[in-house]
Amino acid sequence: MYTEDTLVYRVAVEDFYRAYRQGIWHRFWSWITRRPTQLRAYETVVEPLGILDVQDLGLHEVPLDAIVGSVGRANDYTADFLPRRAADLERWSGIKMAVMRMSGLPPVTLFQVGAHYFVLDGHHRVSVSRQLRVPTITAHVQRVETVRPYQTAAARSVRPAEKPAIVL
Repeated sequence: MYTEDTLVYRVAVEDFYRAYRQGIWHRFWSWITRRPTQLRAYETVVEPLGILDVQDLGLHEVPLDAIVGSVGRANDYTADFLPRRAADLERWSGIKMAVMRMSGLPPVTLFQVGAHYFVLDGHHRVSVSRQLRVPTITAHVQRVETVRPYQTAAARSVRPAEKPAIVL
């Protein structure tokens, strides 16, 4: 007989593999359409713009759709924060279980550049929240002011115009 913890764990693992398979499908769709589905790398966005200042804005509720990139882990997730590495199973499932149990999770840490955000800490929490279709996430935000303005169209261009309709 299964305990509640075992069932919660099984659901979390199944959800991880579903998200992981969707990520594989998105990469395949990207290859067919020649549209990238990778997260924006913070370094490649900010470096050419030049950093003027970084301001700590404290805690805010941030729309998940405004999170477009990552600091140092852009290759680990698709643009929709679907996991790209099977090795993330345990950590991702652990976060999912905490959410299912309604345990408190610490806020994520984000850099804000223009109207968009890049994850410094909390990639798995963002991924799980997006999988659950939560509209916002609590975040400790640091605004990055740049010498040249950030072109917001560049952030949107990494997302595919059409998303595959198949959910595995």
